[in-house]
This record gives sequence, structure tokens and C-alpha cells, in this order.
Amino acid sequence: ADGADDDDPDCDRTTAVQTFLHILKGNIGPGCLSLPWATSVLGIPLSLATLAALCIITSFNCWAMVRWKRRHASDRRDVTYADLGEIAYGPKFRAYVIVCVCATQLCVCTVFFSFMGENISAVMRAAGVPLLSNNRVVITMVLPMAAFLSCAPNLRVLAPVTAFGMTMLFVAFGIIGVIIGRNWESHDVPTMTTNWTEIPLAMCAFLYSFEAINLVMPIEAAMMDPTKFDFVFSLGMITVTTIYAIFACLCVSAFGSIDNGSVSAFLEEHAEEFSARHLVLAANFIVSASVLASYPLQMFPAINLISQLRDRNAHPHHASTVPQSTQDCGEDENGNTMETYGGMDSREASTANFMPLDTEQERLENELGTESSHFTKQGGLFQNRTTFEGDSPILRMTLVLGTYLFAVLIPNVQELISLSGALAGSSCALIIPPLIELRSILESKHRISPTAVLRYILMIIGVVFLIVGTAASIRDIAKAFKEGGGR
Repeated sequence: ADGADDDDPDCDRTTAVQTFLHILKGNIGPGCLSLPWATSVLGIPLSLATLAALCIITSFNCWAMVRWKRRHASDRRDVTYADLGEIAYGPKFRAYVIVCVCATQLCVCTVFFSFMGENISAVMRAAGVPLLSNNRVVITMVLPMAAFLSCAPNLRVLAPVTAFGMTMLFVAFGIIGVIIGRNWESHDVPTMTTNWTEIPLAMCAFLYSFEAINLVMPIEAAMMDPTKFDFVFSLGMITVTTIYAIFACLCVSAFGSIDNGSVSAFLEEHAEEFSARHLVLAANFIVSASVLASYPLQMFPAINLISQLRDRNAHPHHASTVPQSTQDCGEDENGNTMETYGGMDSREASTANFMPLDTEQERLENELGTESSHFTKQGGLFQNRTTFEGDSPILRMTLVLGTYLFAVLIPNVQELISLSGALAGSSCALIIPPLIELRSILESKHRISPTAVLRYILMIIGVVFLIVGTAASIRDIAKAFKEGGGR
């Protein structure tokens, strides 16, 4: 029976429920703790409108990549975000996508280390445990567990860890709910005055709370039945947005104006006022456990792309399996329509190992094949489970150790990571997807068609978020430098 399971191609695939949990836990992380502050700045009505709008925009962009994958590389589970970039604009754009995705996910993982260090050390100081009252010591203690969890070969194996993390997060929400209930009628909620200079930053906080944008393609590829992905993804994003809205609005309604970017830090600062010292410490510790369970999930897109890059470098012929451009049409000397492939007509293509097929999708399937070449079974630490070609425990340990070193050695690492997140994260979430879609839209429609104009608008929104987030991060770095920052 075990041998049969090992040969079953679906034995390492995720169910619809596991996919739903990955979407939930991939999104809901430390970023949601900034939402009460953002809601306090914008006010509840504008916050709800912003949340709904960003949910629609980010979901639309995620779907855009899944649509492109299905259109240009159907039956290929291993096609990555970077592959789509290369299909659209060539190898240089592929490199840009890899840099953006890896920078975003590795920065998120580094922030997770810093978050766990700060929160657990605060709990240990309150509990009178001096050995664990230092951030760096706590991060070092957490490192082995993060490394171990990051060796899960695929999302199916990681599913129980994700479920545990989701459970811990809901327990933490429940504890904060108890604090809200205790203080619901004991405080007069002051009238919130809008600080207009903070509105752009508050909107960026809402955007950055959707942390699973780069996880969508790996999650979809891991599904046992990808035809169910659209429904599961829609349900997941609606659930995430609803949780965000309820959590942020209840916190603001109970605590009034929140002046700290993290509601857990805000409650810790006002613990005596809200009679919640021990509950806040418990919530911080439990949230840290949830973040630890999320760490390997956030690492997955970077592992996927870097292992694929290693495999392409080790086997250069694999690099040719992704076409450099989409199909174009031209005319021969007799005025007959001809299909062209990567700048070659069908006759040239046939002599260059390209098959002149009737449709672009057939051509791509012929080049890529219908069976995945990027997945393989590996023994050792991976226990003969399916993982990526080019993947290895050493690669994963290197990535984990890199995020650990950034978290413990670089002063003001969170400000630097915010800058990287503003640049790379905005590109991944808001700029690259519509830019890739424009590649095929402009080939078949007018430059100012409604479909094209919508993508222009989405790109403009992405550029605005990029500029605002980058400016805010640079301001924070300059402020920390001026004040002689450092931990």
C-alpha cells in the first residue's frame, strides 16, 4: 500500500480544505496587527471601502496570473510566476520577476524572525526569565524549529503545520476579543481626527496585509483538483477580508484612537488602562507561535523559483522549455498569413526544434510537455516525497540562515525590509500581473480598448503604492538614522 501511495501522483497534492487553509494562513500574519491603526487613521467607512477595493484588485491580479498559466501552459503544474514573465517579455523580465518575488518573500520571513524575537522576549521579561529577554537570543532559539519546518518538501506535508498556525491565530484573536469585551463599555471612544499625511501609509498597511499574493501560483499548482481553485480562492479571499474588517473595526470601536502600528504593542503600552496585561502577553506569545508556523509557507515561493533557477543552470536545455514570446502572425511573399514563433516563421521554426502547430497553446504544450519536469521525488530529509527539481535541504537551510542573519545582525532591519517590500512587493502584487496581461491584450486589441485601459489603471495604482511606500520607508530610515537607531 505504501508503494502504491508513493506512485500515486495525487498523494502529495492538497485537498480543497488544505488549499483554503493555506490561502487563509498565507494572508493572515503579523501584517493584520497594523490594521487597527490604519482603521483609526482612515475611519471605519473608508477603511472598509479600502479593504474591499484592495481585495478585489489583488484577487483580480492573482487570477490574471492563473488565467495566463492556463492559457499559455495548460496541464503544466510546474509553471511559475517567473515562467509567465519570460513567456511575456523574455529572460530579462523573468530575472526581474525572480528578484521581486524572492526579495518580497525573504523579507517577509526576516520580519517574522524579528516579530517573534520582539514578542517572545517581551513575554519572557514580564515572566522574569532574563536569559530569554534579549531579542537575538530568542531568534536564535527559534531558528532550529524554523529550519526544520522549512524542510517540508511540499504543501501537502506542510498542511498540518498551516492548520496548527491557523488555530493559534484564532486563539489569539479570541484573547484579543476577550480584551475588547472587557473594555467595550468602559471607555468613551474619542472622536478620531484624520491626519492627512498618514492616509497613504494607512492604505499601504492594508495592501501589505494581503501577504499571500506570491503564494497563489504554488498553491494552485499543488491542488489535487485545480478546477476547484477559483471557488476556493474566492472563498479564501472573502474570508480573509471579512476577518480583517471585523478585527480592525472591533479594535477601534473598543479602544478608540490607536496610535501604534501594532495593536499588540498598543495594548502592551496601555495594559494597565485596559486591565489586560496577562492577556496581552498570552496573545503575543500565541501569535508568535502562529507566525512560526507560517514561516515555511512564506518561504515556499522563493524556494520554488531558486530551485528552478538552479535546475536551469545545471541543465541548460531546460531553459529552452519556456518560449521567449507569444505567437505572432505575419505574411509571406505571396500575402498568405503565417504564424511566427519567437521571431521565426513556421518553416524556420521547424528547423530550430519548434513544431509549427495550429495554435499557440498546442505549440507550448509540445515544447513544455504535459508532464511536469520541475517536480521530482527526493529521498533523505525529504523522505521520498515530491519536491522541486534543483531543491535540496542545503538550499533551504541557506535561505533560512540568511533571513536569520539579517534579523539578528543588521540594525533597523525592519526599516530596510519595509523599503524592499515597498519596491518589490508592490511590483509583484500590482504592477507585474497587468503588465504581463497587456502583452497578449495589445496583440489582439486596440491600445485604448476598455480591457487595456483597465490594466493601465491597475498599473498606475501599483506605481502610486510603490512611490508612497518607498517614500515612507526612506523617511523612516532617515528618522532612525538621525535618532541613532538600532536595537
